[in-house]
Amino acid sequence: MFAVSRTSRALPALRSLSRPFSAMKDVDGLIPSDAGRQIGRRAEELEAEKSGVILYNRDPVIPPAGQGSYDNPIMVQSGLQERAVGFEDPGTHAIYWFNLNKGPVHYVKQLDMYFKMDPV
Repeated sequence: MFAVSRTSRALPALRSLSRPFSAMKDVDGLIPSDAGRQIGRRAEELEAEKSGVILYNRDPVIPPAGQGSYDNPIMVQSGLQERAVGFEDPGTHAIYWFNLNKGPVHYVKQLDMYFKMDPV
């Protein structure tokens, strides 16, 4: 006769910890929006969208040939003092982000290119 270890015994059935999709509906029967639950940059963006203003431009910047050197940096437009800029790493295809500040030229080692803010 052999002993059964505690780990090989049948475990009791666990109740599901997730709620069904239908339980996430609002009082009106609709899925609630995130508008009242956001803070920071996302809240600012949602508030601006109410008046028809696109606060953050997500269009890609494709620099002309020859741009990206220290003397001829890639110019990124912004109406603020700082802007988040993303780029795709050519080797891994991962998206990386950095904050571009008004004034200095910013070097991105993965791309071997320079960026500068173009105030609008």
